[in-house]
Amino acid sequence: MCYLWKLYVFSRVLKVFIHIIFWSLFTTFILYSQRVFYPDISIWIYIGVQLFLVIATVFIFYLNYAVFVPHYILNNKRWGRYLLAALGLILFSGFCSFIISAILPNTPNEIKKNGSFEIFISGGITGTFFLLISTGSRLISQYFSERQRRIELKNIAKQAELEAYKAKMNPHFLYNAFNTLYALAKTRSNLTAPAILQLSKMMRYVAYYSDVSSVPLNKEVELVRSYIAFQKLRITNPEDKIVIRIMEPVADFVISPLVLLPFIENAFKHSNLLNPESSIQVNFEVKENTVYYTVSNTIAENYSAEHGIGLKTLKRILELAYEGQHELNIWKDQSVHYAELIFELNDKKYSN
Repeated sequence: MCYLWKLYVFSRVLKVFIHIIFWSLFTTFILYSQRVFYPDISIWIYIGVQLFLVIATVFIFYLNYAVFVPHYILNNKRWGRYLLAALGLILFSGFCSFIISAILPNTPNEIKKNGSFEIFISGGITGTFFLLISTGSRLISQYFSERQRRIELKNIAKQAELEAYKAKMNPHFLYNAFNTLYALAKTRSNLTAPAILQLSKMMRYVAYYSDVSSVPLNKEVELVRSYIAFQKLRITNPEDKIVIRIMEPVADFVISPLVLLPFIENAFKHSNLLNPESSIQVNFEVKENTVYYTVSNTIAENYSAEHGIGLKTLKRILELAYEGQHELNIWKDQSVHYAELIFELNDKKYSN
């Protein structure tokens, strides 16, 4: 939300800056281009007259831009009333030109001989021109504002759904972790206390990072290592059964939290490492800005074809966080279950 607010403020400041630049250039053009028609008028009188006409034009522009178009066109669709209001502004523009030509001393003869009506029409045409620019710019601005608002609302809804799915991951994580603690406690293992300490560290990470949009990639890799170390506590000769090939990322990329962990959880859940022939293999590497992550495990006899809530939830998280930027493959080859994730990391770096 802070980012969206900064973006909103920046867009508003940029819009004001563009308007100031436009009117500054327009005023400069008028002052220099019209001076040749009034060579005998005092420079200060000339500047005052031209500034009056510029102010009248600005008044027409922004009264239409900020009041008439929003009230009569955008909100209520009262075209008849808008046309009457626009006609009033056109008449006002013509009247301003007529008054200036009438009271201004030393008005050039080529202007006077055209008559008052022609001067009035000329001013009205100028007003109509800026009225059209004002209406068009406000409608275009409204279109892009509505488009941006729809995008922001979609992102907010998407983020809310993403947070809801992340919330599902926490109980699933605890469920699998407590199963490990139960197995250790049941055998009255001396490793129960270290396991609880290890779990508390992981829970601290989950509690702190699960409700943010992104975390450092190396932190997420560290969580995977911690979870594997936690599960090793209940396994005899774990180094022979768990093969880890993790290449530490060299760049400070960010990743959506709790994306990597469910693969490891699922592997330990659906494998029986008490069986000497069972094993788990973890491969992780980053090439340029693409993650290649594969986890395989020997399938236990009581394996269910359902992937469980963890991977189902993960699929939806990936769809929300990495739409069009990821490839998830899950398959079974004889007695081995494979889960492969390939996705593109954002170029954005992590900063506290």
